[in-house]
Amino acid sequence: MTRPPVKTVLQPFDARPTPDDETRGSGEAGSVAPAGSFHAIGDFAVGGWVVDPSRPGHRFAVEVRADGEHLGLVMAESYSAEVRSRFGGDGCHGFTFVLDADRLGATRVLEAVVANSDTVVGAIEWRDRAAGETPSRAIVGELLWTGGLRVSGFAHDLADPGRPVPIEVFVDGDIVSRTVADTWRDMGHEAVVPSGRVGFDVGLPLSLADGDIHVVRVTAQGLDIEGSPTVVLVHDAGFAGLATALDPDDRSGLKTRATLLDRLMPAALPFSDARAWLDRFPVDPPPAAMGTMAALILGGADDDVAASLQSLERQGHPRWLALHVPADDGRVDPDAFAQAREELLDARVDGVLVMAAGVVLDARAVGHLAAALEDPDAPGLVYPDVVRIVDGRPLPVAFPAYDRFRMRAQGYCADLFAVPVGLFETASAAGAASTCDLLLSCLRACEASGDAVAHLPQFLAVTPSSNLDGRTRALADAVRRDLAARDPVADVVVEAVPGQLFPAVACRRPASGAATGRMPGVTIVIPTRDRLDLLQPCVDSLLTRTRDVDFEILVVDNGSRDRDTIAYLAALEAVGHSVLRADIPFNYSRLNNMAVAQARHDLICLLNNDIEVLEDGWLAEMASVLQDDGVGIVGATLLWPSRIVQHGGVVVGPHLAARHAFNSCLDGEAGYGDMLLVERQHSAVTAACLLISRVDYEAVGGLDEVAFPVTFNDVDLCLKVGAAGKAVVMTPKARLLHKESASRGLDVSREKSARARKETAALRDRWGAVLADDPFYNPNLGLDLSPFEGLATPPRRRTLRLRKAAP
Repeated sequence: MTRPPVKTVLQPFDARPTPDDETRGSGEAGSVAPAGSFHAIGDFAVGGWVVDPSRPGHRFAVEVRADGEHLGLVMAESYSAEVRSRFGGDGCHGFTFVLDADRLGATRVLEAVVANSDTVVGAIEWRDRAAGETPSRAIVGELLWTGGLRVSGFAHDLADPGRPVPIEVFVDGDIVSRTVADTWRDMGHEAVVPSGRVGFDVGLPLSLADGDIHVVRVTAQGLDIEGSPTVVLVHDAGFAGLATALDPDDRSGLKTRATLLDRLMPAALPFSDARAWLDRFPVDPPPAAMGTMAALILGGADDDVAASLQSLERQGHPRWLALHVPADDGRVDPDAFAQAREELLDARVDGVLVMAAGVVLDARAVGHLAAALEDPDAPGLVYPDVVRIVDGRPLPVAFPAYDRFRMRAQGYCADLFAVPVGLFETASAAGAASTCDLLLSCLRACEASGDAVAHLPQFLAVTPSSNLDGRTRALADAVRRDLAARDPVADVVVEAVPGQLFPAVACRRPASGAATGRMPGVTIVIPTRDRLDLLQPCVDSLLTRTRDVDFEILVVDNGSRDRDTIAYLAALEAVGHSVLRADIPFNYSRLNNMAVAQARHDLICLLNNDIEVLEDGWLAEMASVLQDDGVGIVGATLLWPSRIVQHGGVVVGPHLAARHAFNSCLDGEAGYGDMLLVERQHSAVTAACLLISRVDYEAVGGLDEVAFPVTFNDVDLCLKVGAAGKAVVMTPKARLLHKESASRGLDVSREKSARARKETAALRDRWGAVLADDPFYNPNLGLDLSPFEGLATPPRRRTLRLRKAAP
């Protein structure tokens, strides 16, 4: 059976748009030269695709005509495997249009045209086609993964609406299921496909609950439906998964009851249930280790030292010895330290376990740390997670993989860490005033030797929380000595910060560039469209509260029509600021890329128009952090008007995507692990307020206009910068107000929701391995609740996580 004749009237694929075309809307073609296809889908629908290869992020509106008369409009934004294979990009340039038989009559020719143009996508000699003739692609559908071991969606045969569509499901290239799309699904009143028995819901194999990334494809008649392939990540099958394995046919009804139990038992427990969680998920058995460990206990009262020694006596690892070095007013006795160091080196041990007095070890702690030092990757320093007792209750403190900024600000693992004896010998040669001092000396030695720092995500000890003031002074002194050892002429002021769980300090850097003696200039890029009620307060706050930085404001006007806004923009230009006019369909990535190309300064601040500056010095602070070695991007703390934290960094991984952290904290609160008080690394930060050098921005290709036109473009940018070896750092000393999504609204429409799903799929496709294990999050922390608000049930992989010590 042959396809009905198709007439294609399109210009060559390699044609390029004129400059005017670059500013047209989605329904305006001008001299654009798209490629396309148009064909019949049975007797009741037509479909095809249209794409401009020179602008793969552009979406066209398509008008369908019958003998020249208008039938309707449809957006070409559905997934097309043919477009993806031929032109790359996200492949979302397909369309389907359901015909109204009463309006067809004796129609001779059906035609698809790029809306508001004379560009013909294709034409079908409709009257001459064979009745009932069906091309190979008569199926529309969609694949969804919402978490766990299930995928669902719909598939509908437009040529034969009553026929259930056969579905095949593949995982990593192997077929795992065959079924039909015959379950009831409500498609909504605007959908091309009517509600009915067009849905499917398929369980995936229990073996996929292994914490690895897997690729799932769903095909109908051999072709991928929209959303396929997709990436899935499952850490635990839950009770329903176990019931399925025990009783695949659910003859006992066990699966039904287990599904209800899964709903009652969430995949993350709040910290208030920490005691039960620690009992349920104790420390894993350690690998076999042969080395002898020396436990070096520093400072503390007699009772604290006794508690630490008693915990050592309970160790399953038999090869250890212990030495205690007393301290006076928080400072280690230098003579006693030198004597203990000499005895330790004479004992020919393999590793040194540095402990603050009062640390109580789990019985498996020494075995784990000894084994970690014997790991084939040979880390230079290893630290575990710990538990603090707060108001009589245990609080698991789950650390990130090595974060040099937070380490300098908190010395977060100073109470318990382990190093090989050779590195200890080098790092301790000049003595040590405290555990923090010894920790920072060991990290400098790791940097010099090229050794990695390893984080072991097991809760191996309960650590003391007393004498916070004294520990803060010790940390501040240690950081000053560390900075002096790195750069004796560095002009950095170290200030104590009131912490709750940990000592904390802030490093105030000089407000100048190393080469010029001046802070580099900043171009502040603000995309906007109308909404003077947002833009003017934003700009006013910049002009009145930005100090010590040479900056320009570059407003990107995305087609404003409001007269007051246009007049305000003209007034900005009159006083020396810049306005870039870009009357194009909204594409956040493209608007910012256009602005960066015209920026005058070396540093770029991406800023939303619904931001207001709260305090002087915010930009100077961000710019000074950006001058630190190895920093690629700096983010700011953003607050909702209610003064609740809207953004305290981004965690990648929740729902295999990304989510803002600390949304339950009020302004001024310390946050989990006192993180909101200190500089720290995150895998990503929001572009609502983000600072980056122009060189780094351009080196990674800027924001991705094709895959991430609206959402996740900032996450993608940060991950690209991180992959290039640079750090993404949050500073607590830049605080701004954010009226989130006030300018564009939330993504709640069907069109916006579909676009958001596509961009989520693109993020998973590109960064799946990173989403599976955010180095600055912890596998013991939940992914279902907001980040840092609960414990994963069960925890994910709790194996060594290594990062380079050097910037």
